[in-house]
Amino acid sequence: MKAVSLRLRLLSLVTTAMLCFLSGEVRAGAGDVNIEAEKMLAYPDGTLEAEGGVTVEGQTFSARADRLYYDPGTARIRLVGNVEMSEVKGGLFTGKSLELDLNTLAGAVSGGEFFIEESGIRIIGEVITRLGPDELEVRKGEFTSCPGDCPDWSFTASRLKIRKEGYVTARHAAFRIAGIPVFYSPYLFFPVKTERQSGLLLPELSYTERSGLEVSLPVYITLGDAADLTITPRTFTRDETGLQGEFRYDLPWGGGGEWSGFSIGDREDRGLDRWYASATHAMRTVTGVWTRGRWYDAGNPDAPVDFGDSFQDRNPGAVDRHLFVEGDWDRAGIRVGMASLVPDAGNAGSLAVLDRLEAGAGLGWYKVGSLDVQAGLEYTEFDIGGERLLVNQGLSLGLAGPGPLSGRLWAQWQGSHDGEGTVEDSFSLLALEERISLSKRASWGLHRLEMSLAGVRSTPFTYNESAPRDSRDNGREHALVSGRFRSLVIGPSYSWELLASGWSDSKMDKAMGFGRTLLKKDPWYLEATVNRDAEFGLVLPLQAGVEGRWEGWTAGAGFNSDAAELEVEWESREDKPLILSGSYRYTLKAFEFEGSAQFDLDTDRTSDERHTVTYLADCWELGVSRLRNLSRTDWRLVFRLAN
Repeated sequence: MKAVSLRLRLLSLVTTAMLCFLSGEVRAGAGDVNIEAEKMLAYPDGTLEAEGGVTVEGQTFSARADRLYYDPGTARIRLVGNVEMSEVKGGLFTGKSLELDLNTLAGAVSGGEFFIEESGIRIIGEVITRLGPDELEVRKGEFTSCPGDCPDWSFTASRLKIRKEGYVTARHAAFRIAGIPVFYSPYLFFPVKTERQSGLLLPELSYTERSGLEVSLPVYITLGDAADLTITPRTFTRDETGLQGEFRYDLPWGGGGEWSGFSIGDREDRGLDRWYASATHAMRTVTGVWTRGRWYDAGNPDAPVDFGDSFQDRNPGAVDRHLFVEGDWDRAGIRVGMASLVPDAGNAGSLAVLDRLEAGAGLGWYKVGSLDVQAGLEYTEFDIGGERLLVNQGLSLGLAGPGPLSGRLWAQWQGSHDGEGTVEDSFSLLALEERISLSKRASWGLHRLEMSLAGVRSTPFTYNESAPRDSRDNGREHALVSGRFRSLVIGPSYSWELLASGWSDSKMDKAMGFGRTLLKKDPWYLEATVNRDAEFGLVLPLQAGVEGRWEGWTAGAGFNSDAAELEVEWESREDKPLILSGSYRYTLKAFEFEGSAQFDLDTDRTSDERHTVTYLADCWELGVSRLRNLSRTDWRLVFRLAN
């Protein structure tokens, strides 16, 4: 195997015969270029021909083709037949033929395609001209991120200009869905950067009975590598124009946050302040120490209900506006901060607020053997109808063993007085708990068994109940005995769990039982609960003193697979309506159907329902949603690109 280089010019002075080689090397302004082929011909004037499995390797690119022609006078190569050229920077050319200047890497592809690997963008054109290392021009081109000869969406244009890590600019552009033109623009630009960038996002259409047709036009603005801002003007045919914003950021030393809100001009017939805003923040200051905060406010209760995009926006519920500094190390912790408790965020401006100042510290260490000791001190000052000061001290002792047994002794003392010191009250609690945990594995599966028994004794509160202090203080004396039982069976294709507990309070002369059972055999499941808090699990003994709060039952059944999902639940609670709720999801070829509804059996009416039909293409989605509750009905049309 011999080498062919620009020194072929010297060789041509000696012989005029054509030379045949299997491989060669060419030197040009772009550096060394290695060529390999099944057959290679070098002519006396220095030109080179190669055919059969041609490969070309340069410093910044590599290419393959059926045939190659090289002209040393212009330092250009021409590749013909099944051309593929990949770049170190992540671009891929394919086409019928390619001409390339080795000095500038400028050239043209006929009947080809250019693929940007980082962003998944495809540019198809009659002629793709490479103007430089990072710039292309396309005649009669098409721009898309979908695979295949007939992409789900694309832009076609008489001329396209693309700059990598920049934008595509198009003349006489048509936006097409499945090849059908739906939008025309004489000039259009579209980003092809791999990093985040500012620009217009796709608009959203929706309809509500109260506000009419709504058009949202979001604008996305990048603020460096760790922050961005989205501003969305929202116009309504039956209302004023509103403005929505979202600001997100990450901090380089740990943490970040999100600020969002909405404001709309008022109509003359309402006279209301229509806006709402929320913010969350977390920041690490030194090792183990974080600052965390949350805030929410609304001009009036209807603002989030009428204009919130999500269920959480429309129904913010109780809000704890707070700012805390928290430290957590191996054997110690601190917490200092202030908070304002608002029972209902939608009515934040009209309800009484519980302002609270807190400071606390905890310490834990381990003794000889399996005994561990933890202690804590908490200071709280709050004001609702009268200032009060609360001091909490706690001590916890835990012991593991022998065998599957473990136990813990917990004690708490609490003292309080009002701002003037005329009323004082105290509270003490002593709790002892013993647990046993067993596991057994057999051919049919695994069985886990857990049981616990606890005793709790507390003294009553003696403060003036006309000035309540905090929701956890109820002024009652308790003498509780509680037990808990949990059985979990896990088989090869099913699982069954039974969770039951009960308590008896001799001071309150009341007892209560509660629990849950769940049977699962994919894709089906059955579930039932009695006197159970759906959010936090089984009711704690002291919480159970709030009569009627958790009394009731739920029963549910469901089906969950990749193609379909169905869930039905029947809920009955003390002093609450009997609710039948359900949700579904079903995929049929390219269509997905999903929805949910809540039906009030006491009044025979639907309180809330949502239904959505979405067409799922490879690269885009088109969805139509209908949302209805007791006060409004909304229709929403949403189009999203997958890339």
